[in-house]
Amino acid sequence: MHRTGIFRRELLQVGSLGAFGMMLPSAFAAPAPPAKRRHERGDTFFEVYLSYGGHGRIPSRAFFEGFAPDARFCYHREDRRRIPKRFVRAYRLREPKTGKTGPWLAGMTLLPGLVTEAWCHQGGYVCFIEEFGPPPGAVPLRPGDTFRAAFLVGYFDSIAEMNCVYDRHAGNSSLVADERGWRLT
Repeated sequence: MHRTGIFRRELLQVGSLGAFGMMLPSAFAAPAPPAKRRHERGDTFFEVYLSYGGHGRIPSRAFFEGFAPDARFCYHREDRRRIPKRFVRAYRLREPKTGKTGPWLAGMTLLPGLVTEAWCHQGGYVCFIEEFGPPPGAVPLRPGDTFRAAFLVGYFDSIAEMNCVYDRHAGNSSLVADERGWRLT
């Protein structure tokens, strides 16, 4: 268990979304299950951060009552002019017993233009759902076509640190692993 109360299997569940997302053969593949963590009136998290749509930092109280995925905090890629510089969604952890604020657990899509829709909603847990596909202007996909996307998932001490890591890896769409190690390309 991490010092913030997150079990390794929960982190791996969130991390696997990005790992398996990189291998989707087409837009017709079944979506991955959403990342989720139950809470009681914000006892496990302090705030949420969404880098898109002007949402920014959202206090936990915004998630005390349930709401549908399309009710708040939505993103719809409508045209190239509105694609955000970064696509980061994060959850600032809180120790339920002490209330102590912990690190951010963030997921980042390194090519923001691939995100077609994203939701952050409340239904007993904060849920991040993302759909992605070819960038605007690309030829529509047909069965058997492919595209690539790379994601980063990890713990961060600040939004500035998230942005720094994002900027260092922005634009990558593949993961290469060989005898020299792994690298994003």
